[in-house]
Amino acid sequence: MTNRNHGDKTEAGKAEKKVSDIRFPPDPGYGSGVYRRRIRLTRKEQFVLAEMEDDPHAMKCKIAHDGDTVTAVEADFRHYPLTTCPGAIAPLRELVGLPVNISTADFFAGGRARANCTHMLDLAWLALRHVGRDQVELHYAIDIPDEQGGIIHAVLLRDGQPRLEWRLSKGVVTTPGPFEGRNPLNGFNRWAIGALQEDDLEAALVLQKGLFVSGARRFDQGPGPLDQAEQTGLAGICFGYGAERIATARRCEKGRRDFTAHPERLLKFL
Repeated sequence: MTNRNHGDKTEAGKAEKKVSDIRFPPDPGYGSGVYRRRIRLTRKEQFVLAEMEDDPHAMKCKIAHDGDTVTAVEADFRHYPLTTCPGAIAPLRELVGLPVNISTADFFAGGRARANCTHMLDLAWLALRHVGRDQVELHYAIDIPDEQGGIIHAVLLRDGQPRLEWRLSKGVVTTPGPFEGRNPLNGFNRWAIGALQEDDLEAALVLQKGLFVSGARRFDQGPGPLDQAEQTGLAGICFGYGAERIATARRCEKGRRDFTAHPERLLKFL
């Protein structure tokens, strides 16, 4: 993955640039599949359960609250890329005491994303946003076919209805509208948080993260220890790659799955 736009000073942007600078061996099967991610948010009286599954991840985050503040956090790591990932429950518990109506900018401020599991923290953010909705259950579906002819086509559905669609060429959105000319993997989060509101911001960040993870399909990353270049280049981008634990991190034996032909299996946590 090669970034083509100017750098991003946000934590997310720094992480994305570091990943793009590593040269992983290519996956010979790339080009014939589809990256898929599913998210389900379920609201109960005093908690929200946020669940997500995609090729390398399967996890659940439960946020309990009293209507005003977070009172408890539970994290269930079912499938994850690194052996160090499940330890991220520790920093996630620091969300206890936050107001449930915290702004997106404040939620992700102060390096919180780098201290946590990126995807579990995103689930916690989505759970907090779901606290105030009248809707009991909400579903997101992301489908991103492998790049064809230099074009990537990323689609986000919300409750089965089209919510957002990006066509990208050379990493830049070409679809007419507010995202045209933007590179979702370079400078995007900072811009989106400042420019978008409420559900538009939520949809954009959900699709952006799916697009980021979909890039892993390009590479062949087997189980075992991380090589020195990966340790040096990715140290500190998130909890699993934390500088103090990256030397002991191992890619899991059952790493990336492929839901190209079986999207119905997502969120069944098989």
